[in-house]
Amino acid sequence: MNEIREKLKAAFAEGVGEGIKTLTSALAPDGPHYNTFVQQKAQYTNARNAFLDGMTTVDELQIVQNRVGARLLELIDQLEEKDLVPAGENLDDILRQLPLRKDEITEYHLVNCDREDMTDRFADAYGLRDELPAQFYFISACDTQMPQLFSERIILELKAALDDSDNGLLQPILYRTQDDDSQLAEILPLPVIGLTAADAFKKFKTTFCEKILNTGMSGFEDFMAGGVANVRHQYVFAPFDFSIGKWRKFLPEYFRLIIETFSRHPGPAPRFIFLFSFAVHDLHCAAPDSEAMTIIAELDRLAQDYPNVAHLSPLQPVDDDEHAAWWRDIGVRSADDIKRITRAMLAGKESAVRQQYESRKQLNMDDIHDVQQQVYAIARKS
Repeated sequence: MNEIREKLKAAFAEGVGEGIKTLTSALAPDGPHYNTFVQQKAQYTNARNAFLDGMTTVDELQIVQNRVGARLLELIDQLEEKDLVPAGENLDDILRQLPLRKDEITEYHLVNCDREDMTDRFADAYGLRDELPAQFYFISACDTQMPQLFSERIILELKAALDDSDNGLLQPILYRTQDDDSQLAEILPLPVIGLTAADAFKKFKTTFCEKILNTGMSGFEDFMAGGVANVRHQYVFAPFDFSIGKWRKFLPEYFRLIIETFSRHPGPAPRFIFLFSFAVHDLHCAAPDSEAMTIIAELDRLAQDYPNVAHLSPLQPVDDDEHAAWWRDIGVRSADDIKRITRAMLAGKESAVRQQYESRKQLNMDDIHDVQQQVYAIARKS
């Protein structure tokens, strides 16, 4: 038991969030200390959501994280065998026993369980705009549905579809990766610095030059006029994200400046594909008269006013069938194994998450992504 306690404590060295993930998969829902864990986890989740929505500061979030982390470390010392999921039913144990096709698992499998219906909607929108010099896609969702993952999926799939290097084209597609070893895009925070749309747009241009093009700001106007010879890419992906906590009254005007400026690029190359993922907690069940829906209406208006803008909203939780299909694609054919995985995933989750699955057979993307990361790590170690 001491060895298990040390393993659980070690997870907290990587952060409170990582420690909570580990405890979630390790603790049995009927254990004597389970309710205490759920209460502490809820405090952490609420504080994190409040921070993402701009309701609290990073210092206030840190205070809650420290308090929850200390309480859970104390809780680990109190755990007994009856607090733990039986051997073999722990998610870690189940994943290690699965017949995974490890050689076929890539970073794409970290983002490709992301709602086929919305993928079809994007494909339809892209098909109407693929000849335009600049395209803009707003992707709105609850933070639990991780809209930034959908942006990453779009980039990987479009890159595969548009890459024409076999025909000798030089660097046909440009996108910035998270690091030198990653194929996933770096999703950049949307600059909202300043008091006006013009202030924020000035910072946007600087970020675009430095992070996307890797050029100095002085070359922006020449580049937009097609006068920078060293930019030879056919397509340029520009992914950004923001949350309701970062919403400012001038953002509709700010987006119009971005859209109208880049739409004036003479083309035909490069073509810009902008992706703006927007996180709003519980967006898929927001009240019609809420602040969130007022903002969504502003984004809808942009899509109505410009032919090269689309708003994809909201991303819904993932249907059980889509989740099962993801596992089958990487070698897990047994329906019983997939059910065991789902049960283990839901163990330790808040009652609302479990009820959502029981009533609608849907899972949140953030819960699925946690497991995807574990599967990817297992494949990389083999």
